[in-house]
Amino acid sequence: MTDRERLRALVDDLPENEVHAALRFVEHLRNSGPPEEQPVADEEDAKHGRIISHEGMHRRIFGED
Repeated sequence: MTDRERLRALVDDLPENEVHAALRFVEHLRNSGPPEEQPVADEEDAKHGRIISHEGMHRRIFGED
């Protein structure tokens, strides 16, 4: 079974009250693109809850440059 097939099976098995949340999450994944295409925020932006890239968040969490 491929990952896509497994994902479809999991979605098919979701309880009705979880379908909307799953839909919103999958739409978010589709619309956010790869990390290198996401907007990058500086440290000040991050402090104020503005968008920060996946790579930027990784650096903040793990302290890697």
